[in-house]
Amino acid sequence: MAKIGRNTDRREVRLEDADERRHEMRSAAYTVASAARRVAAELDAEAERPDYRQPAGWHGSRLAVSASWYLAGRYTAAALDVLDEVHRLVASAVAADRAAGADWAAIGDALGVSADTASRRYRELPTDAGR
Repeated sequence: MAKIGRNTDRREVRLEDADERRHEMRSAAYTVASAARRVAAELDAEAERPDYRQPAGWHGSRLAVSASWYLAGRYTAAALDVLDEVHRLVASAVAADRAAGADWAAIGDALGVSADTASRRYRELPTDAGR
């Protein structure tokens, strides 16, 4: 009977861990969506500006100089912010899969890498999903 009780306790702990990991993953997914929406909203707002307020472009025979609100590299920086959030989402997904009982081979297949590579990349990686 004691063995059955220990197995039941372990299963409950594993289920609680899986629930927590799914919650972290859900939070990370919302953060990715929010970051992507911010970039899209900024691009939409930029598209609505008149031509003379665009970051650069030809207007007649002269090149418009970027306006004061435009910072060089801001598109790249915005995309990298989204990419950082996506990396956190993937780490959360790996943690959720591991908590649900997936082995490194299955996770590696999903990532397109070997089980060993997946394990090395994600075994000790904190998810930071709850930040």
